[in-house]
Amino acid sequence: MDSRDEILRKIRSVRIEVNADKETDTSYVQDEIYQPVNELLSTFITEFEAIAGKCVLVDNQQDLIEKIISLLREKGIQQVYVEDESLRNYLKHADLPVFDSGNFPENMVCGITACEFLIARTGSVMISTGAGSGRKAHVFPPIHMIIADENQLVKFPQDAIVALKEKYQNQLPSQISTITGPSRTADIEKTLVMGAHGPKELIIFVRRNNQLNQQP
Repeated sequence: MDSRDEILRKIRSVRIEVNADKETDTSYVQDEIYQPVNELLSTFITEFEAIAGKCVLVDNQQDLIEKIISLLREKGIQQVYVEDESLRNYLKHADLPVFDSGNFPENMVCGITACEFLIARTGSVMISTGAGSGRKAHVFPPIHMIIADENQLVKFPQDAIVALKEKYQNQLPSQISTITGPSRTADIEKTLVMGAHGPKELIIFVRRNNQLNQQP
């Protein structure tokens, strides 16, 4: 018996019993897969910065604007692109250099968006078209900045999915994405290259809970 026959023999020997009247239980306990999360914000920061993200905590709205402006100056960014109308108006009112037009600029260096949820255990960010930031600002610019609130933190990916379904019910956004750190690849000679398929830098500004009554 050659190797091919042996493989086929093993396949035939496997018996799969299917009960058509009983649904297969695919549920699982998050803690059986992921390490427990004791503190949402600190866990998120640790995991997010471990994958080359940068997290900036802000104490109030003025602190948020000052830290964004400081970062833009540090990186020499002249203008930013914001698709979300309410966020764009807020940032323009705060005298940030936001593109006036809704047209997508080819030379855009930085895009600023909101998000749906921050996933603590994986250091990931869930975004969607339902948040008003469109499909471009988090994909095309070399630098992607996100403005989030501390109360958008959830423990595990499944928690974000459940919360998203509760938020939108039967009208889920047309695009839902989970971003885990800046874009990267090591396809060529196993050399890590940042920004290969998306932003090279991912920066999140997190407003602390005691300031969430001040929304842009």
